[in-house]
Amino acid sequence: MQYDVAVPDAVAGAVDREFIRLVCECNQLFGWRPDKHQHYLPLVVVDGVSGVESMDADAFFERLDELGLLQ
Repeated sequence: MQYDVAVPDAVAGAVDREFIRLVCECNQLFGWRPDKHQHYLPLVVVDGVSGVESMDADAFFERLDELGLLQ
């Protein structure tokens, strides 16, 4: 299922910055790169941008596992 959502530029910028930060942290700690559409955006929908902003790579990976998004 595909959803198209319009978001303000400031929010889109925060979403993109946080994705890049988590990619870097996950790659450094786990040697793993999250997929934006499979892992990151579903988590932003569930926990919000501010929720994801407060996560480090460990919390991000754990939350993905809790939600069954690591398959």
